[in-house]
Amino acid sequence: LRGWSEGGSSVVLGAGDPDLCDAMRAHVEELWRTVDRDVLVELGSERHPMDPSLRPLHYKLLDLHAADGPARQALFARPISEFLTLLFEREPLLFQSLTFETGSTQPVHQDTAYVVTTRPMELAAAWIALEDIEPGTGELVYYPASHRFPEHVFGGGARNWNRRRDGDDEHRRYLDGLHEKADAMGLQLEAFCPRKGDVLLWSADLAHGGGAITREGSTRWSLVGHFCPADVEPYYFAYRAKQRKLARAYEHGWV
Repeated sequence: LRGWSEGGSSVVLGAGDPDLCDAMRAHVEELWRTVDRDVLVELGSERHPMDPSLRPLHYKLLDLHAADGPARQALFARPISEFLTLLFEREPLLFQSLTFETGSTQPVHQDTAYVVTTRPMELAAAWIALEDIEPGTGELVYYPASHRFPEHVFGGGARNWNRRRDGDDEHRRYLDGLHEKADAMGLQLEAFCPRKGDVLLWSADLAHGGGAITREGSTRWSLVGHFCPADVEPYYFAYRAKQRKLARAYEHGWV
């Protein structure tokens, strides 16, 4: 918790069971083999049913935790759920998960710009390495202590960016501004190259992204969960609202 306060993130070595990480990867392979059309693939800001032609792209699989299986078990591993309960001082809610096979190459950003809740700062992410992560594979990068950046406020006083309201130029100014703030504070971008099962947890405003992929054909298997306290409502619940339901996941929190 002290490291979280000072640096905006915490690393929990070995929080994920390596066998469960392998089971998660095998589960994804099976989904691609059977082409489960109920699973959504996200490319950029667009979502598609599973299609083998999409797999070579830098895709994300959405919300594999919705079925009681390896994703839910991994994201509610006791070290993760206990830490989040201490952090939030109440039960955590897992409301979104993203599964990656390769690096995202996403620009450095803060989750508050895109992941919207009724209490923007009561948000945390858990990033689980599903394999040993090597340099050059699009590893996760972040600015330690960037959660202390001065807040960027979008139109109407909002913490989140909205294309229709704010436009792409404002989005670019926001992204460029993160690096400018890091330079002003003397912060250096760090790469996270963990072992399988290691977990990085970060706060709502930690500036992070996907590094460059310099090793052609490399993978960067990882699983990310977005959490908030159980009494906070994510805007994401308005998406496919008829398919949303709240349930207790084991004894550790809600999903």
